[in-house]
Amino acid sequence: LTLFERNIIFNKEKISEQLNLLISKKDQLNKENKILIDLIIAEFSVFTGDFLQALNLSNLHSDAEENTIRLNAYRYKTLAEFSLGMSSAGESAGKALRIAEDSFGKDSPEILPYILMILTTTIEDSPKVATQGLRIIYENGLENTEIAAQLWVAQGEEAFKIGNYEDAEVYYNRALEIYDKAVVLTNPVMYNIALLGMAKTVLLQKEY
Repeated sequence: LTLFERNIIFNKEKISEQLNLLISKKDQLNKENKILIDLIIAEFSVFTGDFLQALNLSNLHSDAEENTIRLNAYRYKTLAEFSLGMSSAGESAGKALRIAEDSFGKDSPEILPYILMILTTTIEDSPKVATQGLRIIYENGLENTEIAAQLWVAQGEEAFKIGNYEDAEVYYNRALEIYDKAVVLTNPVMYNIALLGMAKTVLLQKEY
């Protein structure tokens, strides 16, 4: 699925075929593997635009006892809710971050994707969460990585939403400096968002 999401290999039809095969054998699997299949389908549904299915499957396991299951369920739940324009996406992102902190620790780089979800889905608590993310990035020498660039893009988007174009330009520029040095981009969408964001902030500040 990761290779599919990054447009590296496989296509929707081929993966759908394989998933349907797994679903046809689902009754023969144990409980753990049934849950795993549900979460795999939820992930696939997010990236193929079937957000209602992703949300329904995620809701089935959002109260699971095991942190790993709940974390993945809330991850796909957040993405589905955000894509559907649901106001609950911010709350779900917050729960995902709390589960991640409980699983990995508040200072672990492994929680950075969940910090990004907070910044993407809600303005509430964004400055506090962004500060936490930046601290983790610089303490772990990750300042020139794509995850750092994505965090700067997310901050640029938040600043742009509230009309703080000067800060937005700074954040987009930080992201672009990292992206421009990258040999390979695993998430070109974020790079395009940074480029567009920079163009919009410059235009609105009439810097031409």
